[in-house]
Amino acid sequence: VTFRSEPGSDAFCLDRAFRFAGRPPYQFRSRMVPAEGNAVIEWMPVGIGWHAGYAFENDQVRLDHRGYVARVFGARVPLPLHWVLGRGEACEQALDDDTFRMAMSLQHPLFGKVYGYSGTFRIREVRLDR
Repeated sequence: VTFRSEPGSDAFCLDRAFRFAGRPPYQFRSRMVPAEGNAVIEWMPVGIGWHAGYAFENDQVRLDHRGYVARVFGARVPLPLHWVLGRGEACEQALDDDTFRMAMSLQHPLFGKVYGYSGTFRIREVRLDR
C-alpha cells in the first residue's frame, strides 16, 4: 500500500497492490476525503464512495459503515448497496513508530463475510515531495 497526498487537496490517496500467486498484481486506487463531523468518504474509481464514521478507541482507529454514496450533479446521493456489497468496517492500530496492524472486511446481511484482508504492515519509506 502506498499512501500519498495531493497538492492543494485534503484527499488521502491509497494505492493498493494485491499479489496472488500465478497472477499479475491487481491495483486498487481510492481517495479518502473528509465529510461532515467525524466522517470520511473513500471514493472508488467507479464513482461510488464508502461513507464511514471514524473514531479512536482502544488504541486503534476504527472506520464504521454509514453507507454508500454517489455524486450526482455535485450532490451526494445515498445508494442502498449494502444489499449487494455488504457493510464495510476497518481498524488500524499502531504497534510502534513504523509498524501497524490493520483489518478490513465486508459483511453481507445474508451471506456473512464476503471480503476482507488483514495483516501487519511496516512503513518502508516516508518521502516529502516539494
